[in-house]
Amino acid sequence: MGYKGFIVELPLGTDGFTGSKNLSATTPTQLIQANNIEYSEGLMRKEGGSSLHNASAITGTPTILSGYDWNPTAAIQRAIIYTSGGKLIKDADDAFVTQTELKTGLDTSAMGVFVAGGLEASGNTRKLFFFNGVDAPQVLSADGSTTADLGATGVTAPGAVTVALAGAGAGNLDTSVVYTWKVTYVNANGETEAGTVSANISPTGGDGQVALTAIPVSSHTTVTSRKIYRTEGGDSTYKLLTTLADNTTTTYTDNIADGSLGATAPSTNSAGTQPSDWSGTNQPSFGVNHEGRMWTAGNANDPHRLYYSETDDHEDMTSSIPVYAGEGEKLIAGISFKGFLIVWKFPLGVYAVDTTDVTASNWKVVRLNNSTGCASPLALTVVDNDVLFLDNSGNFQLLSAVQEFGDVSARNLSKEAEMDTWVRDNINLSRLNKCQAVWYPKRREARFALTKATSSVNDVQVIVDFNRPNVERFRLSDQNECTSIWIRKESDSTFLPYVGDTAGFIRSLDRAERIKDTSTGYEGKFQTSHDDFSWFDKSLAVKRKRGQFLELVYEPIGPFDLSVDIHWDGVYEDTYAFSMTTSRALGNFVLGRDALGGSHVVNRRKRITGSGKRFSMIGKNSNSDEDFKISKFLLYLMPSDERVSN
Repeated sequence: MGYKGFIVELPLGTDGFTGSKNLSATTPTQLIQANNIEYSEGLMRKEGGSSLHNASAITGTPTILSGYDWNPTAAIQRAIIYTSGGKLIKDADDAFVTQTELKTGLDTSAMGVFVAGGLEASGNTRKLFFFNGVDAPQVLSADGSTTADLGATGVTAPGAVTVALAGAGAGNLDTSVVYTWKVTYVNANGETEAGTVSANISPTGGDGQVALTAIPVSSHTTVTSRKIYRTEGGDSTYKLLTTLADNTTTTYTDNIADGSLGATAPSTNSAGTQPSDWSGTNQPSFGVNHEGRMWTAGNANDPHRLYYSETDDHEDMTSSIPVYAGEGEKLIAGISFKGFLIVWKFPLGVYAVDTTDVTASNWKVVRLNNSTGCASPLALTVVDNDVLFLDNSGNFQLLSAVQEFGDVSARNLSKEAEMDTWVRDNINLSRLNKCQAVWYPKRREARFALTKATSSVNDVQVIVDFNRPNVERFRLSDQNECTSIWIRKESDSTFLPYVGDTAGFIRSLDRAERIKDTSTGYEGKFQTSHDDFSWFDKSLAVKRKRGQFLELVYEPIGPFDLSVDIHWDGVYEDTYAFSMTTSRALGNFVLGRDALGGSHVVNRRKRITGSGKRFSMIGKNSNSDEDFKISKFLLYLMPSDERVSN
């Protein structure tokens, strides 16, 4: 005879994790626990393990505040990290056995942001830019061993001036001695070193003046004047002859006696191309490479201004554009998206900078939204054809763009999954400004590194899965500390997420082995909603149900169990162990019935006890190398009389 009760296929996280406090309102397709699991190919599986990138801690066991996968050339790969010791460090051997300190003495109170640039013109190197809002932005050129302040020597020294006797008769220069000249460029930040030396000239008694022609003119728009230096007769020291108070004059007649020359020419370049209001600890806090220019903002001296570089020099940052100066406190984050520069303010404001016109004076800024902002410079990531960001209230917002950028509107994913409630209860809101996010293309996941409510370091990832069309599914991962997170290219050209911790270690994630480091286990855990099965049959909503069997459909993957806790009406009933393998001892193998192994699907059924109106189950395992790969659960149940308890 057939089974007289109901056989219900339990939806297994098809809509992901919900943070709702109202458990009676959660849907059967939602999970109320989803920790260290993944939604993979229509299955539910324990998430991949992690592996140490460096076998020994980085010198000083610092906290890894930020990291970047740097390719100075196509053939060279480096890890660049920013540490709690105030250092920028380069991994010289892909394992941090050999470390190069690129910069020391950096402030660590703010977040460190890396942005790749350079290659502006033929022959230029790749450059890695670093911003933290306190120190002068740093630039690593190619595979260099040190960084330099951005634009510190951006204006290069001039070439040689052309000199000849003026033919003007007697003059003030000494006769029968050798003179040479050099030129410098001057801008608001300082002066270049003296440029290329001119040809030699020896005045005569009848021709004692010198004509200077083809005086160099700088291509840098920051240059406002030039200085000409000359040796005293027969000497090698260059002293100030005159100042040309423009960047256009190309001729000058020298008739100045040696005793009237001024200060000695500088030997170092101080004519930087950073804006003059980047001073002291008032420095940009983030950067974006957009439309062939480097963009920065967050400078406390002018917190509503975007600075941008020339297209042929990413270190020439002297141009700028204001962004609704009367709104919000400061610009905090930006991203290049669909040909526009999208920028966020703290606490509120999202804006699009339209740079599509070839003339910079025609660029315009459009406000997209003034009711939400961004939590940190790294709390955003491009996800397929959109941008996902965490706002300063802890909501996950999707910036959904249509054909016209002016129609961009924020979509609050947190409200849809009630993650706003979960974040408020479980995340340290005072550390949202330390959030870092990445897009993991292999899994089509956005990962946000956040701090648990009881912690003071990033130690949980909130992960948004984009594999279901029009349904974004949340899950959690606390397998590792994640003080920082970035994406790194592997030797097989795939990409993996990497995280840093508080003890000087870096780990790669999503490894095939279900272990942390070399042997440590971690718990993968999920819980279904408290389901009354009214979606299956409306009559079941008010009826008490008796459990008969629980059947698991899975792919066998190893000699270990999935532990399943059964709850009726929120009360624990019993635990059942489902083996994740079909292997048997050779003497127990039954021909025609037992599987030999390989990729296939297995059903296992367990008789269960208990009854109630609502049913929930918790699946988990936690030992080293344990895994699960579940297709579905089938619950066999029988409606019962209200007087029956079991």
